[in-house]
This record gives sequence, C-alpha cells and structure tokens, in this order.
Amino acid sequence: MQFGMRLTAMPLHDATRDLILLNQQRLTDVEVNLQLEANNEQLEALAKDLEDEKRKTGEYEQATVMFSDVPNFQSILPHSKPKDIVQMLNDLFHRFDRLVVKHKVGTCK
Repeated sequence: MQFGMRLTAMPLHDATRDLILLNQQRLTDVEVNLQLEANNEQLEALAKDLEDEKRKTGEYEQATVMFSDVPNFQSILPHSKPKDIVQMLNDLFHRFDRLVVKHKVGTCK
C-alpha cells in the first residue's frame, strides 16, 4: 500500500509483483538483523558485567562469621532519643571497624 496499489491488483506472474515482494522481504530481513545486532550487543554487555561481578566475589578457604547483639537493646529503645540510639550504634560500628583494621581482616556487610 506504500504506492497506493494493492498486491492483488497486479497479475500473479508479474515481475513487478515479485520485485515488490522481494523488497519487502529484504526490508523485513534488515529490520530483524538490526534487532538481532542490538540484542547481541546487550547480551555482550551483560556478559561483561557478569564477568566483572564474578571477579569481585573472590573465594576464601576459611572464614569466620561474627554475630553481635546489643544486650537489652529492646529495653533501651523506649527510654532513649532516636539521636542517642543512632550515636550509640555508630560508636559500636566504629569500634568494630577499628578492630577489623587492627587485625587486618576483611568484612562483608
């Protein structure tokens, strides 16, 4: 319909009809190829990102896990200001961070 003519209006064995069909097929193939190339580029970028993340993870033969608890934390909360609680937790984390540096160990958060 691009030229204002229907394909059915052309004789069945007309060369013009065949050329129009071939051109439409070629245009469709070009569009599909462009989409495939775009998808391929996205997949390659994702694969690169995954490889980068994989390198970051690392492996360790041994690991120690530390769990900590603030004794009576639930009973401290109602009697403290939010600002004081945040300050207490920041101080606690700061102390842990100094111990990590002092003993040259790694952390995961």
